[in-house]
Amino acid sequence: MISLEDECRDGFCVDKKRKKIWEIELNMLDYLKMICKEHGIKWFLIGGSAIGAVRHKGFIPWDDDIDLGMKRDDFERFIKYAPKYLPEQYELQYGLKSDNSEFHYFCRIRDKKSTGIRRQEYATNGVKGVFIEIYPFDNVPSSKVLRTIQWKMSMAYIELIRNRVYHTYMGKMARVLDCCNKNKSTQELYDKWLKLCQKYNSKKSQLVDTVSIPGYSESEVDLFKIEDISSVYQVPFETTTANIAVGNDNCLRKTYGDYMQLPPEEERGMHHQTEIFYDPFKSYIEYENSKEVKDFFGL
Repeated sequence: MISLEDECRDGFCVDKKRKKIWEIELNMLDYLKMICKEHGIKWFLIGGSAIGAVRHKGFIPWDDDIDLGMKRDDFERFIKYAPKYLPEQYELQYGLKSDNSEFHYFCRIRDKKSTGIRRQEYATNGVKGVFIEIYPFDNVPSSKVLRTIQWKMSMAYIELIRNRVYHTYMGKMARVLDCCNKNKSTQELYDKWLKLCQKYNSKKSQLVDTVSIPGYSESEVDLFKIEDISSVYQVPFETTTANIAVGNDNCLRKTYGDYMQLPPEEERGMHHQTEIFYDPFKSYIEYENSKEVKDFFGL
């Protein structure tokens, strides 16, 4: 159990609220680890979580989430088995709900007894508690041109499906796609999008990427060599352990350069502080139609 006492880490004050967010996320991580161990599912920390693991042996002090990656086959097996193991307190969010009320293009495990409302989901349905995120990695071609076509099409499908579900903005490509698919159901569009993301998984490839998260694909933040995520090993992470990929150093240096160097003090801050309304001590249900949340997002 993580201590909830305020403390100073690398010159940054970690308060009780942030510690509680961490505690909730670590509890969810423990369930994920149990499920993955039971079914031989390989997972690994990515991004800031991977940096935190090797540089801080836990969370980056000014970070507030846990991000994980899985290759597509492991990811699909996790999605299949997780609902059978997760306690009632947690909700697995992924995919298109059968009634078209929710669409999640990557996976989150949410805690129902806390609040972690993202700006873009303020007016949507579903559980809005503190979460951990799980990203599927798919094979991608060596050609940057083909990769660009793939992520742009993925973005168009996501915008179109989100528009069908939430009536949100569509860019030019999504509007063209919409015109070509007027008679297609939202489920059919979702199936076509999934097929696009996995287009190269049956082909020989030396690269993987998070095709289903187009913003990351565009910047190629998560464009890794397959060999770098071919196996994992455990490292200390706060009061528990976590997996990092065998080529974690290569992956992080490609994206962040000298990631072991601390950023300037003025750049150390909760990077979601204006994007997510957090209250780890209360359920999101208590904030429905809340003026406090509306003011936080400037609505």
